[in-house]
Amino acid sequence: MSLLDHTPSTTPSDAERIARDVYGLEVTAHAMASERDKTFRLDTHDGPAFVMKVSNSLDTLELLQAQTQAAELGIAAGVPVQAVRQSLSGEQIPTVDGHFVRLLDFIPGVLLGEVTPKSASLREDLGRNVGLLSRALNGYDHPAAH
Repeated sequence: MSLLDHTPSTTPSDAERIARDVYGLEVTAHAMASERDKTFRLDTHDGPAFVMKVSNSLDTLELLQAQTQAAELGIAAGVPVQAVRQSLSGEQIPTVDGHFVRLLDFIPGVLLGEVTPKSASLREDLGRNVGLLSRALNGYDHPAAH
């Protein structure tokens, strides 16, 4: 069986239920493209948008914790990275319906692959942020990252 055989079957209505029950948010969920998990943009009715990621059942908690820690290092360095939000019970990565779930800040914009032409200022900004992230992750190690 391949990794993709373990993709969750979560629907937008499931994501809305999880947002309400686990995070206390009333939202409208919209499916987003994703390779190995289920991802939804969650639009709140009166505030910010979020991204919900329902993880592939083969992804371990340790792997998701490593990703979360790396993101936190990036945020601390000023890189525009999605922050992970805590559930009502204080968890960053709760288990729901047999899958790990993360609620992330939504960063509006256009995917880099859809931008044409890519201006010099865009490339410079990308390089600056990649450099900041590289510096922030210098020395970071986690057993799940190997």
